[in-house]
Amino acid sequence: MTTMNNIEDYQNLVELLKMALEFYGNAENYKTERGVFNIINIDGGSQARFALDKIKELEKTYVDMKTEYVDVGNKTPEEIFNIIDKLKNG
Repeated sequence: MTTMNNIEDYQNLVELLKMALEFYGNAENYKTERGVFNIINIDGGSQARFALDKIKELEKTYVDMKTEYVDVGNKTPEEIFNIIDKLKNG
């Protein structure tokens, strides 16, 4: 799983969501000629599913980071120092 831990990752996710919405919001993609599939049918929702998967990744990463790095109240000093070392070393 790819983690998103900087502003650029969030900006990329917003851009991805924007592209998916533009694709599904474009009326031209729904037009079809007789006997020909339209672009929406060919895509079959794959762009939307990809964007939604990235959102789920982001949400899981946030929960994992919060659990590991923010909720330090119940951690021993040694565990806190280990967290600080992990953050320093990336």
